[in-house]
Amino acid sequence: MTLPRTRSPTPTTHIGAAHRAWWAIEELGHGDKLDYIHIELGAEKPAWYAAKVNPFGTVPAVYDHGRPVLESLIVAEYFNDKFATPENSLLPADPLDRAAVRLLAARWGDKCTGKLYALLNNTDLSKADELEDAARSYVSRTPQ
Repeated sequence: MTLPRTRSPTPTTHIGAAHRAWWAIEELGHGDKLDYIHIELGAEKPAWYAAKVNPFGTVPAVYDHGRPVLESLIVAEYFNDKFATPENSLLPADPLDRAAVRLLAARWGDKCTGKLYALLNNTDLSKADELEDAARSYVSRTPQ
């Protein structure tokens, strides 16, 4: 995976699940070992993407020694497994604390992110309060 970095995500790039993996490798101090390639895919992925890059049609898709690692949370954990040290890990050492972090990441990603994106992408002011209430309701139930 020692590839030159071509460019990193910028604030003008749509922030999505792929950024979770990018942030993970940057936090671990190994962003220079990843070649970030931005592809404008849009809502409808082209057939070549599923055929040649990721059969699920999602991002990110990371290849290490020719083998794919897919889905942002799995990619982030893979980077942690590959690059973490006792001094620099994305997860705590204690198994119960690790479980709590994994629960938060799974619940936030699966349930809350969609509600927040709906709120942020909404252009219908008549739906704004309803969408905000849905997002706030879920966030307030997230364990601390």
